[in-house]
Amino acid sequence: MGGRLSLESRFPSFEEAIDVADEMRQRRHARGKTLAMRAIAALLIVAAICIGGFPAMLQYRSARDLSGNVGKIRADGCELAVSAGG
Repeated sequence: MGGRLSLESRFPSFEEAIDVADEMRQRRHARGKTLAMRAIAALLIVAAICIGGFPAMLQYRSARDLSGNVGKIRADGCELAVSAGG
């Protein structure tokens, strides 16, 4: 039967047709990779917020400390001017 395919070779058997183990294994693998990628993305987002927020927090504390010092200097300066008779 040169060149002709038999009916059995063209179509898979019923057991082969309903076997979905490979597809399910691929889905589980893809789901695991997706979960890992989401976890890594979440960690990177948290790290970026911390890296950006830390200098901003330090700048805020520095500005608050400086403004407190300026208030003290102004108060001390006014007391010195009053006591000096100026």
